[in-house]
Formats: sequence, C-alpha cells, structure tokens
Amino acid sequence: MHIPLKGLHRARTWVAVLVVVYIVAALHLSTLAGTLLLNLACREIVRSYLRTDDVMAPACVRDRYSIDSAAAYAVQSTRLLPGNHRAWLSLGRVRWLQGECQTALTTWRTSLDRFPHQSLWPRFELARSLYVLGERDKAVSLFKEVEAVGYLYGLARIRDQVGDPETARQLYELALDVEPLPGVADVLAARYAQQGEPELAAQVWQRVIAATMVDQPVHWLAMGQLAALKDDWLAARQAYEHAAAAPDHLCDVYLRYDLHLRLGRVLVKMEDLPDALEVYHNAIALRPRGSVEPYIAMGDIELRQGNYQAAVDWYDRAIAAFPGDPWPDIAAGDAAIEFDDPAEAERRYQTALALSPDHFLALVRMAWLRYRQGKRSEAIVYLERADPTSRNCGVLNWLEEWYRETGDMERAHQSAAKYANHCR
Repeated sequence: MHIPLKGLHRARTWVAVLVVVYIVAALHLSTLAGTLLLNLACREIVRSYLRTDDVMAPACVRDRYSIDSAAAYAVQSTRLLPGNHRAWLSLGRVRWLQGECQTALTTWRTSLDRFPHQSLWPRFELARSLYVLGERDKAVSLFKEVEAVGYLYGLARIRDQVGDPETARQLYELALDVEPLPGVADVLAARYAQQGEPELAAQVWQRVIAATMVDQPVHWLAMGQLAALKDDWLAARQAYEHAAAAPDHLCDVYLRYDLHLRLGRVLVKMEDLPDALEVYHNAIALRPRGSVEPYIAMGDIELRQGNYQAAVDWYDRAIAAFPGDPWPDIAAGDAAIEFDDPAEAERRYQTALALSPDHFLALVRMAWLRYRQGKRSEAIVYLERADPTSRNCGVLNWLEEWYRETGDMERAHQSAAKYANHCR
C-alpha cells in the first residue's frame, strides 16, 4: 500500500500539534490544580490562625490544631508549583501550625534561597517564629530587615485594648529594639511612669539616645524627654530647640511637628506663654490637620491670659478642623464655666456627648454641672455612665458622697466597698 509522502508529512504535523497541545494543556491543568490547592491551603491556614489567641504566631505545640487538610493541600501545591514562592511560604506556615517548628524554619529558609527577590514574607515569618522560640536577637535582626516596627506597635496596641498589658509591654519593648521611634518610646515610658517606675521610664529614653547618632533630631528629642522626666524644663527646652533646628533632610515635617508640640508643652510649664503661642502657631502652620492639640493649647493659653473670646475662637477653629472630635467642645465648655456661663457650658458638653456618648470627661463635666445646679439625681446618672465598670477611684469616691447626700445609703456603702477594694 502506497502512502503519499505529502500526506505523511501532514499527519506527522498534526501529531506534533496534538502532542504540543496535550503538553500545554497538561501544564496548564497542573498549574490550575496547584493554584487551587494553594488557595485551599491558605484558607485552612487562615482558619487555624484565627482559632489561636497567640500574638506573634501559634505556640509550637504538636497537635494543637487539626490542619491535616491544609498540610495535604500545601504539600501538593509545592509539588505542582515548585517555582511559586507562596506555595513554600504556606507549607512553612502549615508545618509551624502542626508544631514542626524546625521544619517550618527550614522551609522558609529554603524559600529565601530559591526566591531571593521574594524574601519579605519568609523573613517576616522567620522573625516571628524565632521570637516565639526565644531567639530574640535573631528575631530583632530580621524584624529590622523587613521594617516591622509598625506591625509590632500595632500588635502591642491591640493587646492593650483586649486587656493584656504584659504582652503589650513586651511587644512595645521589641518594637523599640527594632527601631527607636519616639511614638513607641512615649507609650512605653508613660506606662512605666504610671506604674511608679521612673527609672525604667528614663531607661527607655536612654535606649533611644544610645541607638541614635548625635546629629539626629530623635537623639535630641530623647534628650529632651529625659530632662523633662527630671522636671529640668530649661534643659528640655534647649534639647527640643536643638532638634527642631535640624535641616529638612534629617527632620521631616511629621517629626518637626512633633518637636513643636513637645516644645510647646515645656514652654507652658516654664510659664513662657508668648513663646508657647508662637510655637503652637508654627505647629498648626506645619500641619493644619495634624492633631487637635495645638488648637486646644492656643485656646487654653489665651484663657489663662483672660482672653475668653480669643480662647473660644481657637476651640471653634479646632472644631472646624476636627469636626468629629469632642475635645474642643469640652474645652469650650470648661471656658464657659470659668467665665460663669453654665448654659453655654451645658450646650458645649452636650455637643461633645452627641459626638461621643460614652466620653468620660464630657460625662464627668455634665455630672459636676448638674451637681452645682443642685440636681443631685441627674448628676449621679451622668457619673454612673462615666464609670459603668466602677473602676475609677475618683468617681467611686464622688458617688459615695453623692449617694449619702441623696439618702441612698445602700449604694453609698457599695461604692465605699468598691473604693476600698480597688483604690487602697
């Protein structure tokens, strides 16, 4: 049987085309399957992370979580997608959740070696895991590489909000080691000061001084804070002024603004009100919507100088710049009380409460306003709203007195007992 040569070539061409199509389809299906498995693995990993209350990463305890399905998906995805860095990242997370700590670390290091241009998340996972395993110095080094100070600071704030102050403190300490930011140092130093540990508060700023160069504004900011802790206002002023004089390439607008606020506070402490006005005015010029503080400070200074209308003008400017903030109305209400205008004070306090119904200061101000008006029952209602958990010592003390004045001895005794338990 004779097969035409032209027909043979045509058949071979079609066979080759079909083979190529088959290979491409197989590769495409393999990629799709790998991607699907990777996404399934990621979903299960997220679910496992959500089930844990650990802060940095799940504790390295075997069989704590049942994530067999995630493990199977992750292993298959690395086989089908060996060139996908996310697959290796997910496999490391699975191994960590399964309690295979060293395997997880090895997997992330493998990802770093294979994908040097996709190194952010493997470094981040290594840093978190090394911290949990107690290798703090290595963790700090890696956190510095990935610039994780914002992440750590955010975690610390969350732990504060959920009532875990010790873990929050540890995370603030870690964040400060990663980068000596004034905001982190402020929170940490204030925490130690409130706990009656001024030496530890001073050590926070000493660490910032040691970690920064003498030509850096943050170095002098820390020097100012250290002086302020000792009530050495002149030294603090000189340090802040030195920092604020730094050139723009060393001091961005945010840091310069922060320095103006700190300098303004010190000048008020020194009773140098004209210079304080100028400094706060310059702060507003730098960042008109930076914060409400300089507006309130300008109003307070004008009030101290007897300029009621000028003070109110600054509070109203604050309201215009920060319409959702209750603090300017509270300040304006306080000014009205000082100038014997209780009706205006009430209007301002009620405006603040309309913005923030549970605002502690606004409720306390309204309570005292009602008390001065002789409306004891209404005053008590506002004060009870201000401290619903009965934890504020001042409120408990006032409530005991006001309950006695209204003849409610049972609740007076209850407040006295709570005060004895929490405040003595």
